[in-house]
Amino acid sequence: YQGQYLDRETGLHYNLHRYYDPDVGRFMVTDPIGLAGGLNLYAYAPNPLGWIDPLGLKCGQPEWTNHGYKHFPPKNKSWKDIIKSTKSGPAKYSPDIDIKTLEYDVFNTGTPVTNGKPWKVKDMGKVIGASEGKESQWVRVELSGGTIHGHPISLDEFRRLTTP
Repeated sequence: YQGQYLDRETGLHYNLHRYYDPDVGRFMVTDPIGLAGGLNLYAYAPNPLGWIDPLGLKCGQPEWTNHGYKHFPPKNKSWKDIIKSTKSGPAKYSPDIDIKTLEYDVFNTGTPVTNGKPWKVKDMGKVIGASEGKESQWVRVELSGGTIHGHPISLDEFRRLTTP
């Protein structure tokens, strides 16, 4: 990474404030900015190709995208038909959901997934959409290229993404 140099004596990479061990993919000490750098204090970033901030000056929320309206409910279908369409098609939010607000909530307060990807999931406690032909109260939001987007997921997927 830019600004990093190899310490040949230790085999570690020095990054201004701390050493990075490329064999384990982790820093040797916690992030000097604490939890503001993310929940994993020893990680470089969940996605160092997409999360680029060489000067450490970026802050605030990432952009939100509607992902081509892929997960928005069609206006001309009943809720029953929308649920049925998710059996073989993409998950859909229910018509009464403020999708942008919900996805920012999941991004900010959701549980990081256990598969190492920059995703968060959350049990909303009420039906927010449909996935795999059934109503769903679970959401997955991912960070990709500096933007977030998400969709309802099944209980099975929620469990798979939150089980170590």
